[in-house]
Amino acid sequence: MSGSAVLRFRWAIALAWLVAGVVLLPLAPGVEHRLEVSARILGSESAAVERLLADRFESPFARNAILVLSGVTRSDDPRIAGLAPDHVLRSVRELIA
Repeated sequence: MSGSAVLRFRWAIALAWLVAGVVLLPLAPGVEHRLEVSARILGSESAAVERLLADRFESPFARNAILVLSGVTRSDDPRIAGLAPDHVLRSVRELIA
């Protein structure tokens, strides 16, 4: 649409946006529960981690976890004791082993 057409039909365009807003406004509450608001690549490593978090920790809030361990070479290293709850440490030990 050219600039002159937009200028000529500006009230019709504004009215169309207003009608669309009025029609869609009742659908707005709770839209974040019906739509996926994050990007996801099926079959990726991050999707696998997300699935493991949801399955192992059985929490709808288990979406992200970042754990950085430096210099730990054994799964029974005493330096990792007390860093996280036991169920997290079991998972870390499985990854390191």
